[in-house]
Formats: sequence, C-alpha cells, structure tokens
Amino acid sequence: MRTWWDKEFWESATPATVATLLKAGVDVTARDAEEATPLHLAAKYNTNAMVVGTLLKAGADVAARDVEEATPLHLAAWYNEPEVVTALVDAGAALTARS
Repeated sequence: MRTWWDKEFWESATPATVATLLKAGVDVTARDAEEATPLHLAAKYNTNAMVVGTLLKAGADVAARDVEEATPLHLAAWYNEPEVVTALVDAGAALTARS
C-alpha cells in the first residue's frame, strides 16, 4: 500500500488525490525520518506544479529544510522540474537559500 511518504505516491499524485488526503486530515507539515515535508517530496518526485500548489494552499512551508538543509526549491531544481521551480518561486521560495 502506498503512503504519504512513498516515492511512488508522489510520482503519480494529482492535485485531487492530494486534496482528498488533506481533507481527510493528513498533516501538510508532517516530517519523515529525513525531516522532509510532503512539499519536499512533491518537489522532488512530481512534475505537476498544481500538486505543489495544492500543498502550498494548505499551508505547506515553502522554506522548510530537511536534514541536509535542502528546501523544496533545491530539490525541484536538482531534479530538473522547471514548472515546480516556478510555482515555488511564485510562492516566495528564496532564490538565495543555501543548503
């Protein structure tokens, strides 16, 4: 069974599936073992900027850092997700943040 923290979930997630989980009470600010948030995982594994937008509208922290001090913007840039990069920058992600 796929979970909120599975790579496979985020690779296939749609705005609708994310919204359904959020409505069911899943915590948008939750952290995994590496301190990654759902926004980190969406930025890393999903190419749909609307998925990121759904998380941001629900209160995801665009400046959150994982154990390596990476922000969601770092991951989107590293994994070459230009639409996600644009969505994060539009939401206020710091272009000068260093990890």
